[in-house]
Amino acid sequence: MTGLVEAIDTVENNRDLRGMIIGNEGSNFSVGANLGEVAMALAMGQLDQMEPFLEGFQGAIKKVRYSSKPVVVTTHQRVLGGGCEMTMASPHPVASAETYIGLVELGVGLIPAGCGTTFMSWRRMPTGRARSSRSSASTSSRSRWPRWRRALTWPAR
Repeated sequence: MTGLVEAIDTVENNRDLRGMIIGNEGSNFSVGANLGEVAMALAMGQLDQMEPFLEGFQGAIKKVRYSSKPVVVTTHQRVLGGGCEMTMASPHPVASAETYIGLVELGVGLIPAGCGTTFMSWRRMPTGRARSSRSSASTSSRSRWPRWRRALTWPAR
């Protein structure tokens, strides 16, 4: 994740670069961390080893979300765990038609910790509650977004 943060910093500090695309040519975009290792560390009480990893991962996800230049996450095939979190946190996700995305942590009793679920929850909140801290307008900011951007967010209930 350090490399991702460094790459985004380079893009932000270079006037000739207008943004960044995160993607790869592998058979899957991301299948996430080895949950067996995570579960073993938790079972052995090695939380001190997990903390730096989670803080670094959360910092990288926030960097993707709040970069001063556009960061586009382009996914394909399987997008699991941390890849799913990064996609949910991204303000500009682009998924291929054959994308299978999910938070596999939930299936083994772990709470996803990469910030993507936080951003997803914020998008789902009614205008009058969570969004009131960002804007005093009574209308949803979603109505001011271009049509293509509205298509990439969760529909209102």
